[in-house]
Amino acid sequence: MEYLYRILKYMSDLPDFKYHPMCKHLKLTHLVFADDLMIFCKGQEKYIRRVIEALNHFTRVTRLIANMEKSNIFIAGVDDHTKATLLSITGFSLGTFPIRYLGLSVSPKKRNKLECHQLIDKITQKIQNGYAK
Repeated sequence: MEYLYRILKYMSDLPDFKYHPMCKHLKLTHLVFADDLMIFCKGQEKYIRRVIEALNHFTRVTRLIANMEKSNIFIAGVDDHTKATLLSITGFSLGTFPIRYLGLSVSPKKRNKLECHQLIDKITQKIQNGYAK
């Protein structure tokens, strides 16, 4: 995964890559947990092609192949033609929100104060229960 990190870091420094608008400030291109990978970028064809190029390079070098049955792309704010193009480029299934990841609901909507407190309480409870075992 260190090699994939370096590939994605290199990709993010290229002039033909743009961060997802919510990730630009942090320069966040991806999150990895165990064998799960989330990649973030601006939803335009040239940026998606750059991500796929990076993933294909990683596959060629490491011989690790993504499970296409478990791979999704989440697309928002583009027209239907662009959405179809992005699906064709990636070969991924179209994902829909909300999703559950690591037991938590994930959605592009901003959480309100109450939802944040509920999330903190849930995480705190999981940590405390984990330490009690």
